[in-house]
Amino acid sequence: MVEIELIQQCGEAVARIATASDGGLAIGTTGLTLSYERDGSVIWTKPMRSDDDKIRPTQRVRSLAFSEDGKKLFVAASDQVVALDAATGKELWRYSPPRSFGFLVVSPTALDVNGDFVAASFDNGSVVAWNLDGQQIGIWKTNDAPRMLRMLSNGMLCGTDSFSICVWDVATRISVQRHRLDERAVGFDASPSGKIICRSLRSITVQDMADLSVVAKHPAPSGPPWVAINHRGDRIAFAGEYSVTVGPTENPSEVIPLDGRVSALTYSEYKNGFLAGLSDGRIVTIA
Repeated sequence: MVEIELIQQCGEAVARIATASDGGLAIGTTGLTLSYERDGSVIWTKPMRSDDDKIRPTQRVRSLAFSEDGKKLFVAASDQVVALDAATGKELWRYSPPRSFGFLVVSPTALDVNGDFVAASFDNGSVVAWNLDGQQIGIWKTNDAPRMLRMLSNGMLCGTDSFSICVWDVATRISVQRHRLDERAVGFDASPSGKIICRSLRSITVQDMADLSVVAKHPAPSGPPWVAINHRGDRIAFAGEYSVTVGPTENPSEVIPLDGRVSALTYSEYKNGFLAGLSDGRIVTIA
C-alpha cells in the first residue's frame, strides 16, 4: 500500500529537492530561492539570483546535494557551484567557471556528491571534481559532458548528455564506459547499486550499469521528464503531469494521483520513499 504524506509547503513552485541523512531538507524553487528545513521548520532561506544582466535570462536552481553526514549542502545555480554550511547557510566555498571567449556565461547543468567527491558538469562541455573542502581535483572537457549525472559509491561518475550514457573514473578523469541510447533521454537517475533509469519521450528504461543490459522497459506517460530510483535499484518512480507512478522496477503499477502539477521528483533514503515537488509549492512523500 502506497502512503502519501504532505511534508512541506514552500509557497513557490518546487524546482529541486534534496534530503540529508540527518533529516535536513533543501528546497530550490523556480523563484530562485533556496531554503533549508528540519522537522517542518524553516531554518534559513536565501536568494540565488544574480544581478548580472548576462546571467539572469538562464539562471535557475539546477541541482542540490548533501554531503553524506548532512553537514554541507552543495548547490548548482545560476553560473556558480556553491558549498554551504547546512545548519547556518553560511557560504564555505564557491566556484565560478571562467567565461568562454572572455564574455560568454558558462553555467552548471548538474551536480552530485558521493563520499569525498563533488562533481559538476557545465554547459561548455567541461566536468569539474572537488573534494568536500573545495579543492579542485580534476577538470576535463568531453563531447559527452552530462546534462544529468550521479556520483556513485565507487568513485565513478555516471551521466547522460541525452544521447549516450557514459561512466567516468573521477580520480583519473578517464571514460570507462559509453553506450549510445536508442532514444533521446529527457530524464535520468542512477542508484549506488548500479541501476540506471532513463526516460525518453516514449519510454522508461532501466539498465544494469555493469553491462548496460535492459532490466525493464515501460511506456512513459504524458508529463514532465522526472524519474527516480531508490538506492537498492529495486523501486522506481516517474511523473505524469498530475500523478506519480511507483512500484517495483519490473512492474511499477501504482499510479498516485496528485492535485497539483509535478515539478520535481527524487528518492530520499532518509524518508525511505520518493519525494514529489508540486508547482503550487507543496512537497509530498510517497512511501
